[in-house]
Amino acid sequence: MHRLIPVIALVGLVACEPMPVDVSDRVLPAEVQAYLLPGQPQTLIVQNSAGCYLISNETTEPRSGYFLRDQSTNEPLCYDRDGMRIPYVAPAPEAPEAAS
Repeated sequence: MHRLIPVIALVGLVACEPMPVDVSDRVLPAEVQAYLLPGQPQTLIVQNSAGCYLISNETTEPRSGYFLRDQSTNEPLCYDRDGMRIPYVAPAPEAPEAAS
């Protein structure tokens, strides 16, 4: 019985690891793919909650990085779920706290 305790603990520890997101079936827009050099994995490119693409080499969650930008307008490349280009909407600035 005592020999099974480390095995059970190991199985429990492995079960807690988050499952990796499969991005192999993901199709990136052509403008976004143009930022990748030959041989670079698509996993370097992430899409944030606003639909904008970022290049990132972080492994922490939430991932952050640098916006991929349109070559002509310098606007961030943002797309909706249907693959249609959408305008970038900057987050509202936080209001400063009132002095008391």
